Amino acid sequence: MAQSVNISGQIRDTEYNEPLIGANVVEVDKNGRFLRGTITDVNGNYVLSVSSATATIQISMLGYEKQLIEVAQRNRIDVVLKEITTELDAVTVVG
Repeated sequence: MAQSVNISGQIRDTEYNEPLIGANVVEVDKNGRFLRGTITDVNGNYVLSVSSATATIQISMLGYEKQLIEVAQRNRIDVVLKEITTELDAVTVVG
């Protein structure tokens, strides 16, 4: 049986290089199911215990593109998330 491993890191924004508060960091299995997770603190930092050094984590936050990352024997994984930008053709105000 594989031994759990602690990983840590920081999640930042691509455009302003600011830490992202409340980003989701979760371990996912080969079927994409969430196994365990945490969120980033006020400085964008996280610590997560994953099932093995070969685990996969998913980093996500509303308004940003999610990333799947293999732990690959690393203990520190810093990630920069890119904002999802969409333009609206029109805005309708009702009321």
